[in-house]
Order: sequence, then structure tokens, then C-alpha cells
Amino acid sequence: MERSWKALGEFVLVTKHEEVSDYGLVIDAPFVVLSVGGFVPVELYQADIVSLNVNPTELNKVEPSNPTSPLMAHYSAIGAVLSGEEVELLEV
Repeated sequence: MERSWKALGEFVLVTKHEEVSDYGLVIDAPFVVLSVGGFVPVELYQADIVSLNVNPTELNKVEPSNPTSPLMAHYSAIGAVLSGEEVELLEV
């Protein structure tokens, strides 16, 4: 059975989103939303790309011993979201 984490309350689970350039280089990019808690008062959806307004090292890993673990962020730590082709600034 495969485990699947789900965000609760005012929290959002994110993971590092890496893009590959036309030349095959990995480009450091923002984060992608994996799960949105039920009490998050802004429109966020799974697979939205977000930019955090905090240092990612300040966020908790869901599984601390797993280097690829999702990060747990309060929705207020998200400063902008790229949904489709438009960038939307979040007001909280």
C-alpha cells in the first residue's frame, strides 16, 4: 500500500518543482502544491506552482528522515501562485 499525505486545516503541502531547460539543465524553480487543507481561505489547487515568502529551510518536512519528503507550509507563507498562465498575488 502506498502512503499519500494530505494537508489539514490551514496548511499546504508543497514539494520542490524543478524545470529542465532546453539544454538539459535543471533550473531552480518555485514549489508545486501537493495538497491543500480544508480551511485554507485562498484558491489553491493541486499542481499549482507557488512562490514562498519564507526561507524553505524554515518549513517542516512531513517525513524528517526522507530527503524527498513534502514540506508543510501555512498558507500565509505563500506569496504568489502560478495557475495556468497568469501569476496571482495572494492577499491574506
